[in-house]
Amino acid sequence: MGIVDIFYAGDLEEVEMELGFRETRDTPPPTLADMFPDNSEATAGKTYVRETPKVGRNDPCPCGSGKKYKRCCLH
Repeated sequence: MGIVDIFYAGDLEEVEMELGFRETRDTPPPTLADMFPDNSEATAGKTYVRETPKVGRNDPCPCGSGKKYKRCCLH
């Protein structure tokens, strides 16, 4: 028929083994560490520092209108 059941899951080798196209894997199965590498080393020590203080929703708007930020420039 040429149709593959949508409930087959996994990488290509796992699906081919399930369908009977191959007997064994050529490569080891992927691990979560392979799919989602740890980025802690890349982001360590890189804290974002604002140049100006953050404007809160209820603070006066920095545009000088006198309105609260949430009623003026937040939209």
